Amino acid sequence: MSFENTKLICLFVHSGAFSRVCVAEEKSTGKKWAIKIINKKNTGPSSMKQEIDIMSLLNHAHVVNFKEIFDTSDQYYVVLE
Repeated sequence: MSFENTKLICLFVHSGAFSRVCVAEEKSTGKKWAIKIINKKNTGPSSMKQEIDIMSLLNHAHVVNFKEIFDTSDQYYVVLE
């Protein structure tokens, strides 16, 4: 999935103190993803790296799996399966 070159349809399902979560559909394939959108004003790079490191270690049928992260100037987009 190339974030910059992919058109997504996003439905927001949850908003918390530090992030928002949406269910997104990749228009070209119809594949559904969860995307956690984190404002950089609310977190530092070290805490984001720690979260991604932990999520990368998890691999279980009943746990959402980390796919990839996109880093823009003002937000992190964490793609989850």
